[in-house]
Amino acid sequence: MNDLVVFSLFQPGLTLSHNAENSLHSFCQWQSTIHTAKGRQHDHAVLVTGLDICSWKDGPCDTLGYAPISGMCSKYRSCTVNEDSGLALAFTVAHEIGHNFGMVHDGQGSSPCRRKRGTIMSASLSGLDSSLLWSDCSRRDLAKFLDSPRSLCLTNEPYSPDELQFPDHLPGQLYDADMQCRLQFGTKSKLCEHYPRKGEVCRALWCQRNGRECETKFLPAAEGTPCGKNKWCRKGSCVDRKLDAQKAVDGGWSPFSQWSNCSRPCGGGLMFRERRCDSPTPSNGGSYCKGEESEYQICGTQECNPDNPEYHIDQCATFNKRTVKGKYYQWKPYGKDLGGYHEVIKIPPNSRHINITENSEYPAYLALQDGNGRYYLNDNWVLDWPGRYTAAGTVFSYRRWPGQPESLVAKGPTNEELTVEVLIKGNVETEVNYKFVISAIEADWKMLNSSCSVTCGNGTFLSRPVCKTFTEEITNDSFCNIITKPHTELHSCYEAPCHLKWTMGEWSPCDPDNCEQMQRRDVFCTDQGRKVHRAKCAEHVRPTDTRKCSNKQCSYNWHTGSWSKCRGTCSSGFQTRSVTCRHITDGSVKSFSHCNQDSQPPHLRKCKIDSCFIQQAPAVWLAGPWGKCDDDCQNEKRNVTCVKKFGDLVQGSSLCDPALKPHSERNCTSFSCNFLKDSGCEDFYQWCPLSTNEKLCELKFYATNCCISCKKF
Repeated sequence: MNDLVVFSLFQPGLTLSHNAENSLHSFCQWQSTIHTAKGRQHDHAVLVTGLDICSWKDGPCDTLGYAPISGMCSKYRSCTVNEDSGLALAFTVAHEIGHNFGMVHDGQGSSPCRRKRGTIMSASLSGLDSSLLWSDCSRRDLAKFLDSPRSLCLTNEPYSPDELQFPDHLPGQLYDADMQCRLQFGTKSKLCEHYPRKGEVCRALWCQRNGRECETKFLPAAEGTPCGKNKWCRKGSCVDRKLDAQKAVDGGWSPFSQWSNCSRPCGGGLMFRERRCDSPTPSNGGSYCKGEESEYQICGTQECNPDNPEYHIDQCATFNKRTVKGKYYQWKPYGKDLGGYHEVIKIPPNSRHINITENSEYPAYLALQDGNGRYYLNDNWVLDWPGRYTAAGTVFSYRRWPGQPESLVAKGPTNEELTVEVLIKGNVETEVNYKFVISAIEADWKMLNSSCSVTCGNGTFLSRPVCKTFTEEITNDSFCNIITKPHTELHSCYEAPCHLKWTMGEWSPCDPDNCEQMQRRDVFCTDQGRKVHRAKCAEHVRPTDTRKCSNKQCSYNWHTGSWSKCRGTCSSGFQTRSVTCRHITDGSVKSFSHCNQDSQPPHLRKCKIDSCFIQQAPAVWLAGPWGKCDDDCQNEKRNVTCVKKFGDLVQGSSLCDPALKPHSERNCTSFSCNFLKDSGCEDFYQWCPLSTNEKLCELKFYATNCCISCKKF
């Protein structure tokens, strides 16, 4: 490590946000100017940020890191951005540095490795156990990068720091599960209290903040984390500490492989053989094998036949895949008879003021062809006369006079790519000078779609903007209008139907009198309806099998009053009673929405009157509708009058039975008074003050159930 920079305030030239791509670009530019106090330049820069970064939007998501592929040793690309996730940050940094060394995700692109969890370069950094490993594909990609010229910055002698002293204990012994949760989710986080089984912490660490639902980043607890009495986590399992007392195992060499083929059939070559340190593989702190893992010996020492040019052709062909000034060429052995057509320069479309001059005293002539190999000038060893030639939408003036330089001039602009060649007769040297003006690249934004996020069932894919030329080549974003750059979009996709999936049972019932009760359900892996081992569904996120019972069923219940006397005429009547929703602790009356609507008691029922004599009841009581609650929200009233059978109002109510007179005044009910008090505006969930924001409050669910919290927006 050259240097460690810790900052929490604004840094000039560095702009960080949730958008991982923009943050990476800014950090890579910023780090390119950083040197240590002694003037040393680093080979690679790692940014660790507390921001929740995302690769496809400017907002939090599940992205953990971002890095340029094969950027190591590049001044502006040898850098990575990593989200701080506690102890698991080490895996993220290793994963992103792997990308910088040229490694791709296992199971993606041309990688022959199967897509699976448990490797550092898997697409999602979640292991089957806590010992994430490098795959064979990652080793191959690293070796390929180190063998290339792109790794030259790593060959120098590094600065030797003081020897580091590492702890003798496992990380889980130094940081218990609660501390690991605080490192991942903040100081108020702790281990989830409702693990279905003790050993589950060894497979995925679930944490809880301030009574919220449990959350996880799908990474196991660190090695050595306690998971029960005298037990700890080792490689994803909860094992007995006494039985797990493992000794250090030193590595041992495997036998050497067979010798490889000779690199050259003649003229001196090399052959090699290899061995691996896997017999056994070092473990539990054991030492690595001593000695060399490869041996070489000289072969093919006999002289080559000078009449056989194939070896030199093969040697030159190895340069065909290398670029020279950004272009590929076909390389051939040098010889004395290298006459013929030789490429000088490719002139791109939209070029102007073209001037090409050939200054040889020997027979050498300019030639011009289009992108399809069709010649406009001096084709097939036949020389054209000097003159004017139309090509690529412009007119070229071809001049060739004895004793004077040959030239080819055009005003432009061209409408296609042209290739300028020189035709040489025999083994001669020539000099060709050229100049032209390239117009700005005409490019526009096009959407590039990623592959579907799943291999079966419903998934998503990203559609991101890229800057493309009119020939559909991806170019630098600076050639497109940044103001009109489209947003990266997330779309749904569907692959073949999934046979493997998680199947959930019904939730267990809740006891309304138990506020701390948890609901549980069965969650198991099925293949076409048949139950199989849960490891087969590891590609899919396992649904939760526990949750806290709803507050509506726990904190409030229904209260009923006594039934009234039976009222009515001629044997058929009805009874009424008051029904209110009250808090179980303080007895306060709340609106009906707080209580379970399915269990609401009735407030009206039929009843039977034994006898009915019209002669004994010449008049009846007539009750009007209830009025509004009074100002102090205590009582509500209605008119009760005595009416004869034929509708005449009775003065003094002398004809009506006083015992049957309905109430004309009562306490305000939850329908009237309580509704007026709070107008239905309440927070129905404890998390409302913590989770609402202006955008969420635009949604009907949050506006209704988090009314008080949303009022401030």
